[in-house]
Amino acid sequence: MGFATPGFLGFLAAVGLLYAAAPRRFRLSLSLMTSVLFYFQWSGLAFTLLLLGTTLLTFFAARSRSASLGALALVCILLVGFKTLPLLGIVGLIPLGISYYSFKLAGYLIDCYMGEIEPELQLARFLTFSAFFPQIVAVEKAFRFKLSTSSVRGLKNVGDFIALITSKLEAG
Repeated sequence: MGFATPGFLGFLAAVGLLYAAAPRRFRLSLSLMTSVLFYFQWSGLAFTLLLLGTTLLTFFAARSRSASLGALALVCILLVGFKTLPLLGIVGLIPLGISYYSFKLAGYLIDCYMGEIEPELQLARFLTFSAFFPQIVAVEKAFRFKLSTSSVRGLKNVGDFIALITSKLEAG
């Protein structure tokens, strides 16, 4: 399923409609489940488990300064490892959005380590922060269009974000 295909746009529209219809207390769970489903569909079980495992490691390591440094090193090693595979002639083994979520998790660990932010206490919120599929898609499409700062600032929820991304993909 490509990002500008009817299948993906249908998935995006279905998620947006489900999100809009869902009671508030279920929206976080819905966002998490659809993001994991999307990532599984696009990247397969092994890379989905890698995303979830790296996110879990980051979630728990952020509570300890020494563990944060170890987790940061591991996240960086994973990123460098996957990004050097093509140089070794191994193609097709780079997970979707590996750079995006590696830098996102590394930045989170650094911010927690430096005391800029407090570690997130809710696992579901952190998993959704890490795996939110419209963000991964937006980064993958960054070379096709730019999101202006003013258009992103006005977003209030996932439905607004999905509508913005969909309009940008259709404009193409």
